[in-house]
Amino acid sequence: MTTKYLAALLATALLSLSAYGADMLRVIFPRTTNLVFTVPINGNIGERPYDFFLEYPSEYEDDGRPTKFERTGLGYYICVEVIEETDYGVRCKLKLDLHRLSDWIPYTFGELVMMQPVLTSFSTEQELALPIGKWFTMADDIESHRVQFLFERKKSQQGGAGYPPQSVGSPDP
Repeated sequence: MTTKYLAALLATALLSLSAYGADMLRVIFPRTTNLVFTVPINGNIGERPYDFFLEYPSEYEDDGRPTKFERTGLGYYICVEVIEETDYGVRCKLKLDLHRLSDWIPYTFGELVMMQPVLTSFSTEQELALPIGKWFTMADDIESHRVQFLFERKKSQQGGAGYPPQSVGSPDP
């Protein structure tokens, strides 16, 4: 295996292990995909980064050489910050971004043809109260996207009276 593949495998393993035992926020963007995005929440914050980034020239010299570049995330970005927890729900701050590369527009500069990206996006940042263990659909102001959420609380590994924690041998008689 090459170093690049080994690093990717290690990063995937660490990410999946870090999600074990954490609260989870599951998010669906039903108008765009039926995928369920799972965001592990460690402490009070959980984040799902963009799928990838696009860097493109934004300013040019007189001869057409790029002098400045811009970078933007593409795909789905989800960030959740838990503000307050109760037995019935959580109040949290949510930031959602969906950035897409819709097209490329050609610009002519003398004899050169330069392509500039056309980006579309959906973005919102809100504070919401989410029930625990039940799907919740976001407010009417973004009705066209109908984003849905499911907050799941981590399962306790503590044993009850006379019972050991999970994955530990039986109690002494």
